[in-house]
Amino acid sequence: MVSHIDWIAVADQLTSRGWARLMGAVAPDARVALERAAPGPWCSLPETEGGAGVRQGGVSCHSSVDEAADVVRSLADAICAGIDGRGLTRVAQLPLFNHAEWCRGEGGHKFITPHRDPDGAGGVIAVLTIHGRAIFRVWELDGPLAVARAHPELAVEWETENGDLVLMRGGGWPLATSRCPIHEAESPVNGDRVTLTLRHNKGGYGADYFG
Repeated sequence: MVSHIDWIAVADQLTSRGWARLMGAVAPDARVALERAAPGPWCSLPETEGGAGVRQGGVSCHSSVDEAADVVRSLADAICAGIDGRGLTRVAQLPLFNHAEWCRGEGGHKFITPHRDPDGAGGVIAVLTIHGRAIFRVWELDGPLAVARAHPELAVEWETENGDLVLMRGGGWPLATSRCPIHEAESPVNGDRVTLTLRHNKGGYGADYFG
């Protein structure tokens, strides 16, 4: 499902800077199957979410990982097995993914402004670009969102490519004090961008991440 990955390096990046980019990690045939696995119905994302002034656009649909297609479960299992099998010591056990979210553009817009995923998203957050090109940024700082918004030049920035997989630590992993790094994604450079995001919802699938 995911090939040619140096999982030791990935685990090191996650437990140090908090994120890793795996270029072209998922093959074209698997990406086609993952896009087809989207269950619908597609609903517009709320314009704001979480009370921190985060703005977003696009449409999404959701599934529990347990009830998702085999190809989705295979991806989730491969990521967790790759990270958790690296002999990490003195870190919390990596929880399994239980929430799959597909997103695509609406009216040419698919974006989210600088934000941290809420602490209710634990373990690792995996964002797969099924297809599409957009600017993605990650800030390696502990400061508030306002600093990131004011200083995009402080971010690591790239243009997504088909099959890119971005992994970010979530709330409480690998340490109890860990939190998701600040990140954002702009609207597609052209055409559409379709993504699949896997998360571990601490409250269980369907629970409020901000609760």
